[in-house]
Amino acid sequence: MKVIFLLIVAAVLLIKCSEPTEPPIIIPDTTSHEFTWEIDSIGIVGSYFEDIAIINENDVFAVGNLEFDDTGSLDSLGNEIKPYNAARWNGETWSFLRTYPSHGTYHNNKSVFAFDRNDIWVSFSAPYHWNGSTWTPHTTNGAHSGYIWGIWGNSSTDLYITGHTGGITYFDGSLWTAMDSGTDYFLRDIYGKGENVFVVGYNDDGRSVVLELQNGQWQKIFSSNTYYGDLSNNDYGKTTAVTVIGDIAYIISKTGIIKYNYKTKKTALIKAEEALMTGHDYIRICANAENDIMLIGIAGYINHFNGKTWKIYKNFPDIFGYRNIWFFSGHFKDDMVVACGEYDGFAQGVVVRGYRTMK
Repeated sequence: MKVIFLLIVAAVLLIKCSEPTEPPIIIPDTTSHEFTWEIDSIGIVGSYFEDIAIINENDVFAVGNLEFDDTGSLDSLGNEIKPYNAARWNGETWSFLRTYPSHGTYHNNKSVFAFDRNDIWVSFSAPYHWNGSTWTPHTTNGAHSGYIWGIWGNSSTDLYITGHTGGITYFDGSLWTAMDSGTDYFLRDIYGKGENVFVVGYNDDGRSVVLELQNGQWQKIFSSNTYYGDLSNNDYGKTTAVTVIGDIAYIISKTGIIKYNYKTKKTALIKAEEALMTGHDYIRICANAENDIMLIGIAGYINHFNGKTWKIYKNFPDIFGYRNIWFFSGHFKDDMVVACGEYDGFAQGVVVRGYRTMK
């Protein structure tokens, strides 16, 4: 009997071991939705910010056009006082800068990209570089024309700029080289990881395109001729911004967030209603990780994904009034988020700073 009992137990255990087991459900860690917010209104009528970059929470660099009471008057040498075109936050106060070379010149900066505090690129129709002591203007020798809307690179010797009429130009540290984008759309945003680089462009009529750098050539991976898109035809609508997390490019579209795996070439969509994007336009997507993503909305809305849920922050339209505040750019790094733009029709430049209060 004892032998029979042991055989029965062994058989039961063998059956149990042979049964297929479900893989364990892995719930990703979540990040905190809790942020405190501070608002800086800067300048007088005619002031606005176009772009912004976080170096660290005590070093933020913003660009645009900043007018003050003395703008347009003469200084002690009889030179006209020009607007500022950059501002830098040191953790306590803003300082204001002019990146153009002399009193006789002026340009409003369109974009900024910072590798570190002493390695910063800004641009209008030409790129300027800060090395910690001086601003150096660069000429592209005709390789790039028109405003520069986007700057991204792995380093200052591996850098891309994008802009008007399909312009993409590459800098290897010594030479600027025009690249064929295959489009004449305004190319507004660029981001990448190593050799995997993506560009998003759109025209004012809503037509848009997404490009991927493949073997040194730009290839169109998504496009739309409509603002709202048509998912039944794999048309995601207007695309406006991109970031890269791991093997996936996250692309803002009117229908939601396109997740494009550049290794497998597979695509998924986080629908607009899931990300709380419905009814709003978003112009920046930034991320620390797949469970820590921030969207910056044109009309003052900011959305955060913590790995499980989305939260929309409506603080700023509520404070300023709907469509009285406009964000033109933003950045998210570690536990800080910033958004910049203008208030009440260029009455003042605005920077919003958010600090995560819980880990």
